[in-house]
Amino acid sequence: MENDLNHWQDLEEIKQLHEKDIAASKARNTQVLRTLVSNEAIILPAGEKPIQGIVQLDKWFSQMKRTMQDIEFLDYSMEFQEIQIQGDIAFEW
Repeated sequence: MENDLNHWQDLEEIKQLHEKDIAASKARNTQVLRTLVSNEAIILPAGEKPIQGIVQLDKWFSQMKRTMQDIEFLDYSMEFQEIQIQGDIAFEW
């Protein structure tokens, strides 16, 4: 029963993380976006090589900041097919 409760709490925290991501993206706030990603994260952007490690992550978010200056967000939503939680690690796709 406790595992089920932890699972639902983890899913709620992931949902809150998504909401912060959407708000920061709409505001073009790459500093907040960077804080949402751990230094151990691996980002798999479409059509690009995987982004991993603190140096690559910082560089990618810095580039994103320049790119986002010219973008007007009309809407932004996230849809994931699956979220898996394994201990302290979550996977989404």
